Amino acid sequence: MMPRIAAEEQLMAINAVALGSGRIEKRETRRSIERLERMARGERQAAAKATPQMLAMIGISVKMPGMGGGESG
Repeated sequence: MMPRIAAEEQLMAINAVALGSGRIEKRETRRSIERLERMARGERQAAAKATPQMLAMIGISVKMPGMGGGESG
């Protein structure tokens, strides 16, 4: 876990230098600052809702009601 934390801290330092140097577009700068402000307030990122395709990619099968295999009529 420590290498992961160290890598995250290094990326944040790189972003801080890039933001401070003015070499990033204004829109991306604003997004980055807003993201850091949310992190500073302790807000969590919303988890993405898994789609059946996402679940299939990790080996979880999904059966949808009314999608074949049932009786018709």
